[in-house]
Amino acid sequence: MAKRMSILGAGPVVAVFTGLYLAATIWASFGWPLLFAIDAVPYPWLAAAGVLLFVAAAPVYAVTVRTTFRAYRENRLVTTGAYAICRHPLYALWILLIVPGVALLLKSWLVLTVALFMYVATRIAVRREEEELESLFGEEYVDYKNRVGAIFPTLGRVRLKR
Repeated sequence: MAKRMSILGAGPVVAVFTGLYLAATIWASFGWPLLFAIDAVPYPWLAAAGVLLFVAAAPVYAVTVRTTFRAYRENRLVTTGAYAICRHPLYALWILLIVPGVALLLKSWLVLTVALFMYVATRIAVRREEEELESLFGEEYVDYKNRVGAIFPTLGRVRLKR
């Protein structure tokens, strides 16, 4: 019997590579602020938008983490809640809300590229996670995978309750 994947899945791999890239973009943004600053919008508006992104992400993130831990303990597939609109909502929250929020607070378009970097890293790293889920849940996971996007929400074409 194969060893079960950690509850953290591909998260640590994505976090290390993305964290290194994030550190480099922050370093460059502070080193050359005139080159990488978002100046088209006044900073108070950028900061407010950044905080708003965090406020939107926080409750969804908390509920999704709790749901993920519970499902992992019970060895069951979750297809409701945040999982009804994307297969990897925790990664999606980082890519679509948290990283952009950081970029806006730091007033750096270069930091905004971290979201794209993280998306690519996640798509590569998550393959093993998805293979394990398919192995564990079979046709149920394949059906879910065919209905719901990996990172970007698929709002119009999914059923919220199953």
